Amino acid sequence: MLSDDWTKSIHLQCDRSVELHTQGGFHYRTRIPRFGRALAYHFPTCDALFAASGPEIFRLNLDQGRFMNPLLLQGEGGEDIAGVNAIDINSAHQLFGFGVEGNGTVELWDPRSRARVGILRLPKDRLLPMGTVVPALPGVEDGSSQSLSVTAISSRPDGLSYAVGTSSGHTLLYDIRSARPLAIKDQGYGLPVKNVSWIEGGSRIAGDGLVLSADKKVIKIWDRNSVCPLL
Repeated sequence: MLSDDWTKSIHLQCDRSVELHTQGGFHYRTRIPRFGRALAYHFPTCDALFAASGPEIFRLNLDQGRFMNPLLLQGEGGEDIAGVNAIDINSAHQLFGFGVEGNGTVELWDPRSRARVGILRLPKDRLLPMGTVVPALPGVEDGSSQSLSVTAISSRPDGLSYAVGTSSGHTLLYDIRSARPLAIKDQGYGLPVKNVSWIEGGSRIAGDGLVLSADKKVIKIWDRNSVCPLL
């Protein structure tokens, strides 16, 4: 949504097209160079951010009506990035969070400098089955190694707490002041987490920060201080 209500919206399509809709219906269509995977909107700069297959984060400025220079993710040590699966924009400090395909990291970027300010490395040895984190020989793909991808991100309005969903079916809770997860939640089916979100409000849960995580088989609601789901 581009407005406080439903009257202005932006849609990322499966054919690389991006559509803008108003209250009257379809308004404008453009395309991005790669097949898109995630979409977010940064209200202070009027930038629509598109994650895709590849290391670029494409930026469409809706105030100027043109594409800006994309953000280029470098990975660790200049490694190739296969794609970016998730985008999060924190409402408190406006940091961009990008969930990377294959290397099990979340990159945090500052929109003011358009540069990476931090990287969150997920504990692969705790999330993948034993023996799957051993890298294969260079140039040899024997199926013995398994990659870990970030598939969903959600930050809490307090500006400190992050929930990260993975391709292994886990949800990790982080305080960005620490590199170690506060908790690891398992969906139980080994399927990629499709969505994570924080549940706020209400007399009982105000300030508690319940977490909702979903894969294609089940939706679970977690207490962030307990590994047992409430629902």
